[in-house]
Amino acid sequence: MTVQKKKKKTVRIKDSFIVTYVMRFASFIYSRILKSIFAFLMTSYDAAEEAAKNSFAASVYRKAAKKFSMRGAKQRAARGIERSVLLGFFSRLSTMFLSAPLSVFGVFSASFGLYSSVIYIMKAVAFDYERNFADPAAGVVFLLLSVCFFSSKLSVSQAFAGSRFFSFLINDFLGIRRAKAHEESEEGRSATNIMFMLGMILGLCTIFVRPLYIVATAALIAFAIFVMTYPEAGVLLVFLLLPFMKTMALAGTVILIAISFFVKLIRGKRVIKLALADIPVVMLAVFFFLGGINSVDRSSSMKKMLLYICLISMYFIVRNLICSQKMLIRAISCCIVSLGLVSLIGIGEYFIGTPTLGWIDTGTFDYIRGRAVSTFENPNVLGEFLIMTVPMAFAFAFAKQSDEASPRRRFASAISALLGCACLILTWSRGAWLGFAVSLLVFALIASRKIFAALIIASPLASLLIFAKDTAIFDRFTNFSDSSTSYRLNIWRGSLAMIRDNLISGIGIGEQAFSSVYPAYSIGGAEVAYHSHSLYLQLTAEMGIFALVFFLIFMLFLASRCFSYLRSCATIKEKMMCMALFTGIFAFLFQGLTDFVFYNYRVFLFFWMTVGLAVSYTDFAAAKKKEDTEHYFSDI
Repeated sequence: MTVQKKKKKTVRIKDSFIVTYVMRFASFIYSRILKSIFAFLMTSYDAAEEAAKNSFAASVYRKAAKKFSMRGAKQRAARGIERSVLLGFFSRLSTMFLSAPLSVFGVFSASFGLYSSVIYIMKAVAFDYERNFADPAAGVVFLLLSVCFFSSKLSVSQAFAGSRFFSFLINDFLGIRRAKAHEESEEGRSATNIMFMLGMILGLCTIFVRPLYIVATAALIAFAIFVMTYPEAGVLLVFLLLPFMKTMALAGTVILIAISFFVKLIRGKRVIKLALADIPVVMLAVFFFLGGINSVDRSSSMKKMLLYICLISMYFIVRNLICSQKMLIRAISCCIVSLGLVSLIGIGEYFIGTPTLGWIDTGTFDYIRGRAVSTFENPNVLGEFLIMTVPMAFAFAFAKQSDEASPRRRFASAISALLGCACLILTWSRGAWLGFAVSLLVFALIASRKIFAALIIASPLASLLIFAKDTAIFDRFTNFSDSSTSYRLNIWRGSLAMIRDNLISGIGIGEQAFSSVYPAYSIGGAEVAYHSHSLYLQLTAEMGIFALVFFLIFMLFLASRCFSYLRSCATIKEKMMCMALFTGIFAFLFQGLTDFVFYNYRVFLFFWMTVGLAVSYTDFAAAKKKEDTEHYFSDI
């Protein structure tokens, strides 16, 4: 009886006048949008790409590529690398260590722990060395580890293969192919003396260097070798650890991944692909180069230029390495895990720790007790990261038809999404809030008429709940008398005047170039500024109008590509993933209207990596569509 009553109640709700009217209105808006010029522009990518492939310029390029083929040089380079002493040395070294029993590493731990402890005692007693807890603790930890290693009879590879944690981390999470566990070998056992000597030498080095620095250096070397060996895993680790790494560490990791990819490309173990949509990105990198050499402050701009080009190259690396459905799922999973950790730190910082008091006009918004920044230096920067990652988490949480999305993974994604939304509120960033709200609207328009209708119904209720009179959020949106708003308006006016005088060449990239020129165009109340507080104004001011044109062309190509494949998606899983990536990028670009979102290098890198994911996904979807079509016609 209860089930029947619920069914009757559901039927009454569906057949009600209000729901029927809203659904009809949503269907009308939805159909008009699909038939509009905007929808035509956003879904004509395939025709444009096909025309470009069949163009005269493309045919000339293909003939030239065949005539001046570098296949012979590539083969000679590949043979040289394969026969190189360095590659052979690392191959033998890795085999030796993987086949070595854990007791060999126990010898190293005991040797290093003993010598570092003795050295510390001598320094503390004889030389009146500054005593601390970390140095002797490192020695004790290594001695305890040696006991654990001595008690094991397995080889290193067998221990990794038998561990659930390492097996999940290496094989399932990072996607490294399962290898056959190496048996203990005489070569592995012979490494005992080498490991003892290595531990002794490193232990004696603690006379000059602290043990933690030695351990950190060894860990960095191991990380570098791992990234060089598995560039795809390196990309996934960048997605996972990006909010927690310094800029130069990220740049170094990107360089290692690029070198590894290039070497594997020469050896024929990887392929490279470029499409029509990649040309604007290449041109944008060229404009970054020109913005560095043609700058009013060349010394500072050259450093910025090298860093920007290094980081933007990650777009092409992601395009070529994350090229399967499984790798895409793993990359998004890394982003979701990173989102959850960053959000937890931000929420804990706000309620338990000490939230930052910077970027607050206490005279106007005295109710704001602080703003969450988490692992980023600025609440607006944190908001930029959150609005790109939260849609990914929601897509994972609601992708019911996904084979990869297990109930456990979907639940974890939903928790990360909710934590991200809570942390986004605590940033008190109006630009991030607006970007996220607009992205929800775009998501609803793309998804379906039902979601759009639900959003129309929910919007008034949400407005009453969130934007009720005299609430903090309502005042944050409606009160534009604060110093931040007036400061931005004055900077925009000054930036427009600067652009008018440097429309073609720009002034050069970097905050030092901008701050040196801006005072001549400043308006009262905003005499000092490091950037224009607008992505589009800043790109134009730094590199000229053509840089902005190429950037917008690429974004239109991306939107067109996403819209085109959204209309042909076969499953909800594919549609949700593509929409999540696109709406996150769109929200980021919308926030760029009121803030220079490329100011932070980590966010700059994450944006181009996310764009690379979106393009890679559409490539995969297009290839799958072509394969299904060919299979259909072959059956006929």
